[in-house]
Amino acid sequence: MEEEFYASLKLSTGEEVIAKVSYMTDEDSLLLDRPLTVERVIQKRGGRAIEGFHLKEWMMATYDTMFVVNMKQVVTITEL
Repeated sequence: MEEEFYASLKLSTGEEVIAKVSYMTDEDSLLLDRPLTVERVIQKRGGRAIEGFHLKEWMMATYDTMFVVNMKQVVTITEL
C-alpha cells in the first residue's frame, strides 16, 4: 500500500467522492477512509440562485469507515 493522501474522485456511477485514499498496488484498488459524497446545492434567495455544495456520508447503513473501490470504477482522481 502506498502513502495516504486526500483526494476527490469521480466514479463511473457519476458520484463525486472526497476521502483519504491509499492505493493498493497488488489489487489495483483504492482504500477510501471516511468517504463523503459531494452534492450540488442550489438555493433561491431574493430572486437569485445561490449555488454551492454539501458533503454527506457515502455509505449510511454501516458503521464501517473504510471501503475498497476497484480502479476500474474510477473515472478520474485528483489530489486535494
